[in-house]
Amino acid sequence: MGKAQIISYGDSDEALDKVIVARAAPEFIARGYVSLEDYLEEKLFQDIRTGFSMQAIGATALVSFTIDKNGYPKNVDVSSMESRLIFPLQTALDSMPRWKPRIKNDRNVKTKMEFYYLITQVEMGQFVVTPERMPPKFDKTTRNIKIVIITACVSALIAAWAIL
Repeated sequence: MGKAQIISYGDSDEALDKVIVARAAPEFIARGYVSLEDYLEEKLFQDIRTGFSMQAIGATALVSFTIDKNGYPKNVDVSSMESRLIFPLQTALDSMPRWKPRIKNDRNVKTKMEFYYLITQVEMGQFVVTPERMPPKFDKTTRNIKIVIITACVSALIAAWAIL
């Protein structure tokens, strides 16, 4: 079984990023919905009854899943600081209809999809799901240097404070 290909819709100037060229990316083709965002808005409205109120005006959520070569979503993962959104989003994504799979070399292939959304509650039980630019990934290559710099700065501040 081959490894899933990752398609990123964000833009990046990093030389380490790989550009994957495919003849066709996976398509959300659910009947009655214009986009995945419309589908999530309706499912959130159905799943979250009145009385739900987010702690903030809006919350972000990172969702990822794999579209298998037959177009079925698998391995759904949702993370959000607004913990009460995780279960309804997970439920909506787990029950997604079949997608049109990605085509590479005239064959259907599985693809890992990642989306970052801003979810805003506009009325009690009404939500707007807006795609956002993907947050930057943690750069592990310079982590040790950053830790040394931060430690040196904190040490200098403590020393300066002790002198005063």
